[in-house]
Amino acid sequence: MFVKTKLFNVLIAGVLAGGLVACSDDDDDDPVVAPETNDQLSLAGTIGQESNYSVLESLLVKAELVSVLEDGEYTIFAPTDAAFNAVPQDVLATLDQDKDLLRKVLLYHVVPGRLDAAQVLASESLKSQLGDELMVKSENGSNFINDAKITATNKLASNGIVHQIDAVLVPASIDLGPKSIVDIALADSQFSTLVELLTKADLVAALQGDAKLTVFAPTNAAFAALTDEQREAVNSNPDLRKAILTYHVVEGTFSGADVSSEKELATLNGAYLFAEVKDDGLMVQGAKVTAGDVAASNGVIHVINKVMLPPTMNLVEVAEEAGSFTQLIEAAVTAGLAPTLTGTEPYTVFAPTDAAFEEIKATVATLTPKQLENILLYHVVPGRVLASEVLASESLTAAQGDSLAIDQEKTKVNGAAIINTNIQASNGVIHVIDKVLLPPAGN
Repeated sequence: MFVKTKLFNVLIAGVLAGGLVACSDDDDDDPVVAPETNDQLSLAGTIGQESNYSVLESLLVKAELVSVLEDGEYTIFAPTDAAFNAVPQDVLATLDQDKDLLRKVLLYHVVPGRLDAAQVLASESLKSQLGDELMVKSENGSNFINDAKITATNKLASNGIVHQIDAVLVPASIDLGPKSIVDIALADSQFSTLVELLTKADLVAALQGDAKLTVFAPTNAAFAALTDEQREAVNSNPDLRKAILTYHVVEGTFSGADVSSEKELATLNGAYLFAEVKDDGLMVQGAKVTAGDVAASNGVIHVINKVMLPPTMNLVEVAEEAGSFTQLIEAAVTAGLAPTLTGTEPYTVFAPTDAAFEEIKATVATLTPKQLENILLYHVVPGRVLASEVLASESLTAAQGDSLAIDQEKTKVNGAAIINTNIQASNGVIHVIDKVLLPPAGN
């Protein structure tokens, strides 16, 4: 799904809704209409005073062409708002994302010199300000520039003439098809830091391929907001750089609405992004989506105002930093499980607090390392299982081999309350529980 940026929301959704001038088939044989003239206004002023040139006026401003059209004499073939409304949305997106390309398309509608309708129709072709040729032809009583019908002529301005047409002209030398994610980033200066880092991480080719991807793209300002230490780490540590960049990429195409409804997105990094809608808009992992649904040929881009940092500590390190799992960590070391929980394979840990271990402290003291290992593995599930998946299940199979019963209504696992969820680590996720889980009798 493509959601236009603010400019095109204003231009297409607002302006066009209020004043479209459509050309129906019934108009095909209408003679060329010569509107009233006002040669006291410049070309830009003449276009600005016409209600059905609102989109063209705004695009001239966006492309920074107003001053160009004030200097010298020109003939402009002006598409109406209805003409722009007929342009496919992906083409509008491409123009909106690339100002240089937009300038070229607009300059293709401009011919140097002041040419009235008679002079235009006396020519077989005209050389546009872009340099490409415009073809002039007459068919069945109507006159055309390329395939755009001339619907009104000789609107005089102080430095030229405007002729109205019913379609947007696109030179054959320009491809307006959707660009790849990388092409869009390359064309937008606010992503220069992102492009530089993607290049260093050898990820450019991956974002130009056929695979559909969703990219949460931090701006240059977002990268600049990192601490000096963080920026140094990103620039000097290739593994960290790749981990951060892949944490901003999700497989598949997710619109802003999709992100809002999904709430949990698995990244190419392996860790998850959590989304929520707040009063000021869509937030993803603490970063605000400032411009969403930028369509690309291989997915979609959402612009964000903050660099999202993935979890870099393993399960044991996260537990140590939390400070409330001291006895769990000691038990894992005693049972020889620390290497497993600090490795690269992902696991989900239902982590009893120190208070939970205190309740069975006397029992724990009597256990052999093998028995302790068996109990701890009963708290571990292979893979990353987020809270939403846990509570959507009736049971999960622990690494120890037995099943864990899930009480979806009471948010419990084997009778232990799940009191905190989705604490991410580089190699898994932790859900906090208030009791130590004991395997079935005999195990």
